[in-house]
Amino acid sequence: MSSTFHNNRALENSYCSRGCAQIFADTACGKAQREEAGLSFQCESAALLQGVASVDRAISNNDVEPLLSGILVEVEGDRVRLVATDREIGVERTVPAQVTQPGRWVVDGKLFSGIVRKLPADEVIWRMQGEGQAVVESGRARFTLQTRSAEDFPELTPMPEEYWRISQSDLRSMIRQTVFATAREESRPLLTGVLIEIEGDQIAFAATDANRLALRKGRLLQGGQKSAAAVVPAKSLNEVLRLLSGDAESVVDFGIQGNEIIFSLPEMKFVSRLIEGQFPDYRRVFPAQLPVRFRIERNAFLDAVDRASLVTRNGTPFVRLSVSNNSLAVTASEAEVGQAHEEIPVEQDGEDLEMSYQARFLMDVLRVIEQDYVEVHMGKDLLPAVIHGVDDDAYRYVVMPVRVG
Repeated sequence: MSSTFHNNRALENSYCSRGCAQIFADTACGKAQREEAGLSFQCESAALLQGVASVDRAISNNDVEPLLSGILVEVEGDRVRLVATDREIGVERTVPAQVTQPGRWVVDGKLFSGIVRKLPADEVIWRMQGEGQAVVESGRARFTLQTRSAEDFPELTPMPEEYWRISQSDLRSMIRQTVFATAREESRPLLTGVLIEIEGDQIAFAATDANRLALRKGRLLQGGQKSAAAVVPAKSLNEVLRLLSGDAESVVDFGIQGNEIIFSLPEMKFVSRLIEGQFPDYRRVFPAQLPVRFRIERNAFLDAVDRASLVTRNGTPFVRLSVSNNSLAVTASEAEVGQAHEEIPVEQDGEDLEMSYQARFLMDVLRVIEQDYVEVHMGKDLLPAVIHGVDDDAYRYVVMPVRVG
């Protein structure tokens, strides 16, 4: 009897052992399945960071539309689509990912951006749990974020059927060489933007703050059937400049739809509102004839103006340019500070002349001209000067002189 009891107990323990193991396995499997069911995507942290960094400047700070303070996270196919907009600009960026379950959510933009910038591991996992909660995991770090419905999040304007194409390198140069000349004050909104003109396969960017003008011409890789003109805010073009890649072979498609301009880059889209109104006729600014011309090494000219401007601390710094006998004298003075004087050899054509200009207006253009030598044309009676790179027919910069008492 004792032997039978022990045998039955051993058999019972054996059944219990196998049963408990199976129950434990079923429970673990069920838990894993439930966790897998909640998994939305997995991707590289660096790629997600790059995507978030592309869109986060378009996050709205306006309390009127709280939804726009978020980033739209849309998961589908083999990518994650990130979108942010403040209705003035909008940015969309796609990130490659391993997608388990598609979906669309809006997450607090600044919080999500801050988290992604500090993830500790190379991989990041996004999974949904409960009622609208997103769990973001990377290494040993785990964040639980509240999400909002993406139903009312605005869609970015699509690219129109007719659009233009330009190389990224050309677009970068055109923006860099013009956007700095826009006005900073909002009293004349049109002057805070850059005029873009398109005719066939020709494109021109023009910017002015009423004291200077920057004009850059270029050629499109793909033109259109009709001409177009639009004024794009300087802020928007600076954002486009930030989004451009360093790949010399990359191209940008862009088009105008209503009162918006759309730029389409690889894995990215940027949308901006246009500034409405009639841009000033910049062609009238160019003087017909200037009697003085000289050629000078760009960096030497830039450094001399920069050094001379150090002694003008009160008010707007300006420098005096005196050209004579194939030499340019760059001078500046202030009674309570001191004086600066520097001479640089030049190739001079025409008569001698002396004029004063705002130092910043000269340095701004000398920093963006791409040639090693520049050509400067000057005139009398407060006529504007014209500056451009030697043998460069695509770029012209016009700057008004300063009347010095």
